[in-house]
Amino acid sequence: GDTYVNRRNETNNPILTAAEAAVPTLQVVMGQDDNWQPTLLTEQAPVPANVAVSEGIITWEDSPYALLYAVCKDGKVVAFTTESTYTPTENGSYSVRAANEMGGLSAASEAVEVTDITAVVNVNANDNLNVNVPVKVIKNGRLYIGDFNISGQRVK
Repeated sequence: GDTYVNRRNETNNPILTAAEAAVPTLQVVMGQDDNWQPTLLTEQAPVPANVAVSEGIITWEDSPYALLYAVCKDGKVVAFTTESTYTPTENGSYSVRAANEMGGLSAASEAVEVTDITAVVNVNANDNLNVNVPVKVIKNGRLYIGDFNISGQRVK
C-alpha cells in the first residue's frame, strides 16, 4: 500500500492529507524558533530602475538589495559592477540586472540604446603619432568626448 516501515521499525505514510499539506509552509518547516528567515536570502533583487544613458554613460538607481549589477549588451552579460554606472565601449542595446547576495539575478531592466560611440582608442602617450581623431577618452575615471591628440589633450 501507501505505507512503509523505516529502519527504526516505524510505519510511515508518505502521502499527506489535504489538512497535513496545508500546514507545512516554508516558515513552519524552516523558521523554527531561531529567527532564521531563508526567504530573505532567496528574494529576487528588484529590477534596476530609471536606467538611462547620457553622454555615453549608462546610469540607474542604486538598490540596497543588490550586491552587484550585471550589465548586458544585446541580451548577453558583458560586465559586472558594484557601481550604479557603466561606460560602454560599443554601440548596442544595454540593460542591467541586479544580483542579490546569493547570486540570483533580477529580471532585465528596460533597455537603453547606445549609439554615439565612434571609437575607443587606447594608445601610449609616448607613441610618436600625429593624429587628431574624434573619440571618447576616459582619463582618471572621467569620460570626455571630442577631438583629442595622441597625448590625450583635447584639440579645438
